[in-house]
Amino acid sequence: MKQEIGKRLLLNFETQLKQDFEGYCQRHSIENDTNNFIIFLVDNDLVNAATIKRYTILNDYNNRFTDQDFHKSRTVEALADLYNLSARHVWSILKYSHQVEANNIRKPNE
Repeated sequence: MKQEIGKRLLLNFETQLKQDFEGYCQRHSIENDTNNFIIFLVDNDLVNAATIKRYTILNDYNNRFTDQDFHKSRTVEALADLYNLSARHVWSILKYSHQVEANNIRKPNE
């Protein structure tokens, strides 16, 4: 269930996140770049493993679907092999994403 975030809260989050990331980069003597920002988000539990897995599978599925001649099963098997997951797990990620999309379409203003 997606919650709305107030503009002020979002702006403060952005400001704090930038400051924390800059401090992180200085402490670890690393560059302030996208790759390190992603590591920072994961290290600080702002993005969890399930979110990373879901995001990656969904994007790869959409990109590979055409490469697999529009065969869902072949695409799922290729992703399962690539990420060392069961095909059933990949199917459940895809099913979950379609359920979320359907709920968002039915309830756009909630």
